[in-house]
Amino acid sequence: MSRRTFVSLLGAAGAAAVLRTTRTARADTFGAFPDGKQAAQLPDGVRAKRVLEVFLYGGLSPWETLYFVRDYGKPDDPDPQLANTQYYALPNGTAAAMTSCGVADAARVFGPDELGATVELGPYAARLWDRQDLVSRMRLVVQRHDLEPHEAAVP
Repeated sequence: MSRRTFVSLLGAAGAAAVLRTTRTARADTFGAFPDGKQAAQLPDGVRAKRVLEVFLYGGLSPWETLYFVRDYGKPDDPDPQLANTQYYALPNGTAAAMTSCGVADAARVFGPDELGATVELGPYAARLWDRQDLVSRMRLVVQRHDLEPHEAAVP
């Protein structure tokens, strides 16, 4: 082995050792509970093993998502700008799609939102509703911003 090859290998091994110790020194193993906080940790029997996170690129829609408030956008809404919007904007298309998908227009009450409105799982989340083991532990988090849709959605 030549001196140049030996020095190159020695330098690479040294750099790898430094990078490895620096990286492990900064962070615990992913998912490890912080030291001294174990009392706040859930018992093994109810601790989540896996997480299904649904990120809706472009925002919420009551047709194909989880967040549906039946009272929003009704045809008889006293504010004419809000009447026939949201779920009620395309009643014929929505009814046809639900029929072709075999989805009944049934109430799937999830819980109240911050304003006290009853939130249901949207009609196309009906298959998810059948999994009460998931729904009973599910949380819906809605975030908003003041940006135009394409401004926020396209990085």
